[in-house]
Amino acid sequence: MTYAGERTILDADSHVMELGDFLDDFIDPAQRDRLRREGTEALQGVLDGAVARAEERRADPAKATEAEDRLLVDKGWHALGAFDPTERSRVLDLFGFEGQLVFATFAGAMYRGRDVERLYAGASAQNKAMASFCAADPRLLPVAFAPLREPERAVALATEAVADGCAAVMVPSTAAGETGSVPSRRS
Repeated sequence: MTYAGERTILDADSHVMELGDFLDDFIDPAQRDRLRREGTEALQGVLDGAVARAEERRADPAKATEAEDRLLVDKGWHALGAFDPTERSRVLDLFGFEGQLVFATFAGAMYRGRDVERLYAGASAQNKAMASFCAADPRLLPVAFAPLREPERAVALATEAVADGCAAVMVPSTAAGETGSVPSRRS
């Protein structure tokens, strides 16, 4: 019996735990070196440990079973399916969920701030990365992000995200336009 049992459950608050290179394959190469990587660099030991545990689960069925037994215990990067889409599909099987909205967790910290070009390039990369993460399983429903700093670009970005396979678009809770920019201590 799954966690859901006979109930139909659509999980509306799931997050991918991004690794440091999550945006790299999807961002405009001219913007790649402009990403702010301090946060992921500070967590490199945690990320390396999580990747090593995921590799152990793939190589050792006993480790995979142990992770499944800890499904409601392990959190963050150490959780089953945290950053591996194949594992995430297995988690949906175990939970018995019909679908799951999947949000980014930390990718936005790499591109948000006053630099509008980095902001929109980063959001576009995040949306493409989310669509890619969820592409193999129709139950995984990627959530895009569209900053409202420049409303016309926000509409274009949201349209692109939907065309790329995103199921929903999240917008900031601030006003659109110049006054809607999020204050940043750094640019």
